[in-house]
Amino acid sequence: MREDAVLTQTELAKKVGTTQSVIARLEDAEYTGHSLTMLERIATVCGVALKLHAEKPNFDREVALV
Repeated sequence: MREDAVLTQTELAKKVGTTQSVIARLEDAEYTGHSLTMLERIATVCGVALKLHAEKPNFDREVALV
């Protein structure tokens, strides 16, 4: 998303009011501490819509616990 908007991590960080290191951490596939607020800010700066989708798992609970 950031690269499609032709922004460096530093440029994006300045536009959303954070640091380059925070953007780098958010882009790390192993990082699990994403905040919805920050993702919304980044999406807005990059000119994309952020959509949240939630649904119940489609599996039998008994089978999944085995």
